[in-house]
Amino acid sequence: MGRFIIIAILLSIVFIYLYRFINKRKHIFTQYHLYTLILNITSLYILSKMIEDVLDGELITKIDAWIHSHTIYLWNPGWEKIMVFITNIASVWSLFILSAILFLTLLYKKKWYYSLLFLLSMIGGLLFEFLIKLIIHRPRPEDALVTVSGYSFPSGHATMSLLFFSVLLYAFKDDIKNKILRNVFITSNIIAFLLIGFSRIYLNVHWLSDVLAGFSLGLFWLTLLILIFQATISLSKRTAKKLAHGVQYIQQFIVRTRKKER
Repeated sequence: MGRFIIIAILLSIVFIYLYRFINKRKHIFTQYHLYTLILNITSLYILSKMIEDVLDGELITKIDAWIHSHTIYLWNPGWEKIMVFITNIASVWSLFILSAILFLTLLYKKKWYYSLLFLLSMIGGLLFEFLIKLIIHRPRPEDALVTVSGYSFPSGHATMSLLFFSVLLYAFKDDIKNKILRNVFITSNIIAFLLIGFSRIYLNVHWLSDVLAGFSLGLFWLTLLILIFQATISLSKRTAKKLAHGVQYIQQFIVRTRKKER
């Protein structure tokens, strides 16, 4: 095991301990949050595994090279235009405009929880993706079909598109009462970020491991935020209730004291 996998294992142990410690005393997590924790730990392991394999030139890099060498057989002008359109959905300005629209919509609908979750997830995802790029320094594949710059690992398009469409899905899926439409909405959002990830590989601007790491990073950060939000909100509510009971007790004590004085 490399150093990044060891770090991931240690972090996972800390997350599991905190989860059990808090839930044992406060009982604030549900089975849904247990699944969220499992997703969080799994995505963290995949991310650390991708980093380790890329740095050490292990199996995933050979798979990257094989896919890169065979992608050329899929190229044709029609598919290239489609893939450029798909990949541009997650370009800097397109995603900025879409994010602003989604954020304002969440505020307009008074979905305060989701608006804060979306804001922190996008900002954090951008910072983590930039930081990992600076650490890994991986060059991009050659013969790209579009002009790109910067380092390759992880894919920022994959990270940010997963965060965007996952929060969109998370925030509005329960508003759709029709089961068929809800399933279409869920499937569409998942397909959207998967296609964006595939477009980066097709256009030869990213390796497969870049995209897998980008998805893992986005999923890790989003699930971690959901768990932190749950703990913070639940504990805040309990504290507020205790304060309210304390204030009520003091008021009752004052009233009783005045009655005795009379």
